[in-house]
Amino acid sequence: MQESRLIELIEKIIANKHEGQTTEVKASKGGPPRVYKTLSSFSNTNDGVIVFGLDENDNFKPVGVYNAQKLQEDIFNQCQEMVPAVRYVATVVKYKGVDIVSAEIPEIVHNEKPCYHKASGTKSAHIRVGNNDSPMSEFEIYSYEIYKRHQRDDIRPIEIAVGKPINQVKIDKFLLALKTNRSNLATTPNDELLELNSFTKNGVPSLAHCVLFSIYPQAFFPNLCIHAVVVPGYNMGDTTESGERFSDNKKIEGTLDEQVEDAIAFIRKNMSVKTSFDKDTAKRTDIPEYPLKAVREAVLNAVIHRDYSHHTENQPIQILMFKDRMEIRSPGGLFGRVKINELGVVQPDTRNPNIIKALELMNVTENRFSGIPTIKKSMKEHGLPEPLFLSERGDFTITLFNGHHQETASPDIQKQILAFCKTPRALKEISDHIGFKSHQYIRNTFLNEMLDKGLLRLTVPHAPGSKYQKYATVSPK
Repeated sequence: MQESRLIELIEKIIANKHEGQTTEVKASKGGPPRVYKTLSSFSNTNDGVIVFGLDENDNFKPVGVYNAQKLQEDIFNQCQEMVPAVRYVATVVKYKGVDIVSAEIPEIVHNEKPCYHKASGTKSAHIRVGNNDSPMSEFEIYSYEIYKRHQRDDIRPIEIAVGKPINQVKIDKFLLALKTNRSNLATTPNDELLELNSFTKNGVPSLAHCVLFSIYPQAFFPNLCIHAVVVPGYNMGDTTESGERFSDNKKIEGTLDEQVEDAIAFIRKNMSVKTSFDKDTAKRTDIPEYPLKAVREAVLNAVIHRDYSHHTENQPIQILMFKDRMEIRSPGGLFGRVKINELGVVQPDTRNPNIIKALELMNVTENRFSGIPTIKKSMKEHGLPEPLFLSERGDFTITLFNGHHQETASPDIQKQILAFCKTPRALKEISDHIGFKSHQYIRNTFLNEMLDKGLLRLTVPHAPGSKYQKYATVSPK
């Protein structure tokens, strides 16, 4: 980092009175601080900078470090104690008469994650959440480990399914398509084909076999299903005039292809349809609240790409229909190297290749990595807002907005928020003020970005999820 850039960063931290997603501050006047957690979190999340010599407990006052040269050596030694070892870049500047040192920590490549303190083991792996170093969950660590080992949960054997009834029609359809697609397999016995393709192992059905071909997969996995609800409002907890929390509520079970079709049927039943007539031909056109192409791809994405490990097998997919939007949430979050801003642009890693392969051969999905682009294109052609994609600590959510989604008339929403938050405001207050009834949308679309840019600060920074949390405008220098 250039010295001028470090000085700019120092002044920004002092003016904003907070650190941020990519910055950590350590006083370091009396000796070397332990920064294992921060080394881990920046390595596992995004590039970050540790700034030594500012005192967070004294309004980020520049206090300097005990010895700039010795501090760099001490941090280097701590970096060597990490797995994998962290490579950092140091910069030293004189600011207000004291030495300030920065250490730039690069994010490591996906197949080397998680980064952790060697002496403490993988339980010491952290990620960056807001301005905090948060311990990785057992599932998050597991997700990195199976990626590195090329382990697949869709082919794990399910002993309790041995000898249980299967849907022979579906399995015959799959095997016929497999043989038709590959002529060299035409004479291969069916049992051998299932073993060859890892749908069974020594006669034991795999998870993919169970959720695709069982008579009733929920006999083995009660929560590998879809919970679909219609909320009579804009946020969970809103009720009808008679006090009902849901206008409709269904647990969708069956094999994966059955769940997809039943979920789409539930959505069609509960979404509105506008009717228009051509003024010249009087031809009627029905316009659904959401484009069915986008709905189908979003449901398929949840079913195909969810996590099927022991960690999440008790978590159903959720479909939540609100007045202004529909959220489809699937357990597992993004898998592999792809990042949220690369969806639909970069070909993703495949979490469940056997499930995808079978559904493709059964003509349920195309498996051409076209799902996200199709959702975006369909929503645009329907005249609806851009869909929102969110991956948060074990969940992936696709949000589709309908015609009730309220856009503000102001050309600059951030200016409205900054003016309003000169007095600290709660999330609901901000949403109501600018005309958005979806709290999640305003937080993920605007507030998180403004926090990262240092335009806003949290009034309870050590607990981002606090019920007392408010957002406050950061005064310019």
